[in-house]
Amino acid sequence: MKGVFLQVLKVVIIGDEKLASSFLKMQLENTGLTQVIAEFCKPTIVINEILILKPDVVFLDIEKSGTNGIELGFKLLNKCPNLEIVNVSDYRQYADDEFKLKAIHYLLKSSTQEDIDEVIQRVLRKIEHKSRIVDEDGVRIELLGLFKIFFSNKEVQIKWATDKMEEFLH
Repeated sequence: MKGVFLQVLKVVIIGDEKLASSFLKMQLENTGLTQVIAEFCKPTIVINEILILKPDVVFLDIEKSGTNGIELGFKLLNKCPNLEIVNVSDYRQYADDEFKLKAIHYLLKSSTQEDIDEVIQRVLRKIEHKSRIVDEDGVRIELLGLFKIFFSNKEVQIKWATDKMEEFLH
């Protein structure tokens, strides 16, 4: 599968069915564009951990025992507004809630590898789009990967005040 850009997405899976989560993890890793950095079964610790892990995307099981996945999704977005969420469920009945949550996609647990590939491409395109800031004078700033500034589509060489600053922003 060809990626939109060469960034590996940091992924967190939140689901209480270990078998389904393991299968989803395998499918995600098969894309070559993701790294599953954590899996959670208990939603009570997820909110604090998300702030530490800073994933690009969360695959969230809507039907979680003991909590509502939609409510958890809103809590996650409240803490991390730039987080992308993909709802995962056995039931299509939650598709309307997905739009309220502004999830980027809705996956059935029985999704194929092609479905997973499509979701990852959609997430990559959305993140790439959000990572570019362009103003009316033709200034563009790229924030993912290496920090770059462009003026009239030509990269501006940045002179860093210190080596540490350059290291931090790259």
